[in-house]
Amino acid sequence: MAEIDRSSPQKTRIEISDGALIPEKEQRATFTAWRISFFGAIALLVLLPFISPEPYRSIIVFLPDGILQTFKVTVLSIIFSLILGLFTGLGRISRIKIINRIATVYVEVIRGIPLLVQLFYIYYALGKIVQVPRLVAAVGVDSLMIVDTPDALLVAHQDRVQDVKKAAQQLKLAQHPTHLLHRTVVRPWGTYTVLEEGQGFKIKRIVVKPGASLSLQMHYHRSEHWIVVSGTAMVVNGEQESLVRTNESTFIPAGHKHRLENPGRVDLVMIEVQSGSYLGEDDIVRFEDKYGRG
Repeated sequence: MAEIDRSSPQKTRIEISDGALIPEKEQRATFTAWRISFFGAIALLVLLPFISPEPYRSIIVFLPDGILQTFKVTVLSIIFSLILGLFTGLGRISRIKIINRIATVYVEVIRGIPLLVQLFYIYYALGKIVQVPRLVAAVGVDSLMIVDTPDALLVAHQDRVQDVKKAAQQLKLAQHPTHLLHRTVVRPWGTYTVLEEGQGFKIKRIVVKPGASLSLQMHYHRSEHWIVVSGTAMVVNGEQESLVRTNESTFIPAGHKHRLENPGRVDLVMIEVQSGSYLGEDDIVRFEDKYGRG
């Protein structure tokens, strides 16, 4: 406990319990310096928008809403913490063993982990499980409906929502592939997702279910490179049949009969790179198909 020695006005000092001596004038000067720094920073933040208003105009518009959202999150966090603490406390004194054990595990394990470590787990582990959609920002607009999907982005006025069918009709008239196929297409054997396409090339991610196979087929206008990402592929390429394993690849020239099959017990994931003068899905001739497709 601190003791103040005032026996000599010129040697006023504060004695701390560990024996250290701090002059009272020095302590007051330190406190004054902190106070000047704090209020100086507040004054600077208040005056900056008036000194240079341009960078702050867009921020000030969102400031009230940001404060409101922060207040809502704070209130909800307090309510959730009170409820969680109440049920945890009741669980600790409960005579039901399973409830008591759950509450005990929570207190001993979850609360025993430092908050920073929990945040790292949430950010890195949970972030891999829960995929967050890409960010779509709109500034200075009003009464809009925005629908963002992996295939397309729709922006429309709320009063014109029903006109989305007109956009679909325009896509159909222009023979745009979007009106027929999504970016991820489901087939009897699995799925394929178009990752990238441009003039003369197309890149797909293909997933084949265990025991499934694509048709024995041929393309006139394109060749294909297949790279196995995970699993094992049974590949028919012309007259040859071979196994292609993880990190291995094969090349299918245009005009060659070929088939892809998954003989394993887990999904076959591969990347297909197409190249050629025409890459439409209708450039296909099927010779055999276990699903009855022509």
